[in-house]
Amino acid sequence: MTEAYLSTFGFPPIPSVMLPVFARSRKAMRELWQQHLFRSLYGSDPVLTGVPLRVQREGKESSFESSSGERKTMEYKPIVAESMFKPEEGKGMSTEEFFRLASEPGKKMAQEASRRMLEEVAKVTKEAGQVIDAKGQAFHPRLMIEALRKMDISFDDHGNPSLPQMIVGSELHSSIRDKIPGWEQDEAIKSGMREVIAQKREEFREREANRRLVD
Repeated sequence: MTEAYLSTFGFPPIPSVMLPVFARSRKAMRELWQQHLFRSLYGSDPVLTGVPLRVQREGKESSFESSSGERKTMEYKPIVAESMFKPEEGKGMSTEEFFRLASEPGKKMAQEASRRMLEEVAKVTKEAGQVIDAKGQAFHPRLMIEALRKMDISFDDHGNPSLPQMIVGSELHSSIRDKIPGWEQDEAIKSGMREVIAQKREEFREREANRRLVD
């Protein structure tokens, strides 16, 4: 460590200390920071964790095809998350605190990305006429079955459906949590699900057959 003395605008000399850079340590800390930030971004939100990730390295927009066959374009918008550090944190911090601070921006970006995605899904769903109006009714699986009838559902090579995620708020989840075991044993509900899945399987086969003819 070297010590230099500076005199500015006639003030008495002020001692100044040059701290070592520790380039390798800084690089390792920066890499760990980025790892925990992106791990939090892609793994902290239950909505985003169920969405396949597609990396796009160039361009400012993307597109997708709606259930009606219409191509929709989405323009990318930046998501910003800020982190603030207190001066005393420069003295050092525990590993747990370092990882916590690295994860916070990722969680903020994940929450914002999830909010924007749900807004886009609501918009597209409304345009496609796939919105179910419960008309003030309490949630019941028959509403979910009715919603499935309006959706396109894909199936794997073994005929198993790729059912969509159901996302509900914390209040609704609390109100239906204890009812779910009973619904799972309800024969009328199970029969309704089997019926709609059989219907969607046939629709899927027709779509695939038409797609092969076009290809």
